[in-house]
Formats: sequence, structure tokens, C-alpha cells
Amino acid sequence: MELGFVAKACAQVVECRRVLRWPYAVRERDQVKRELCEYVRGEAEASLERLHRCAELETKCLCLDAGSAAENVRGVQG
Repeated sequence: MELGFVAKACAQVVECRRVLRWPYAVRERDQVKRELCEYVRGEAEASLERLHRCAELETKCLCLDAGSAAENVRGVQG
């Protein structure tokens, strides 16, 4: 279940990064619209970075939990 969250989060990060590349290719000529687009892109990038950090943290926690579980199993078997 937790691993499913991490996989979905990573897939979402990849898709968002792909989408966020488009504003660099399409430049708005109207100054107000350009500033709004840049603001919205900045907000989206900040949210994306938070999601990316959460996914990385969750992955590290899962790895640590798996390592602890493996050590417990070895201790019981040993």
C-alpha cells in the first residue's frame, strides 16, 4: 500500500516535469499574461518539489523499515 503511494508520486513528478517544460517553449507576448503564467508556473514547481521531497522521504522510510525487518528476521533465525 505505501509502496503504491511512492510509485504514483514518482509517476506524477515525471508527468508534472514534462508539463512544466511547455511554458518555456510558448512565450506569451502580453506582459500581464506572461507574469501570471510565470507566477502560476512557479507555484506549480514549488508544489512539485514538495511532492518530490515527500516521495523521497517515504522511500527512505520504507527502505529503513525493510532493513529493520530484515535484521529482526535474521535475529530470530540466527
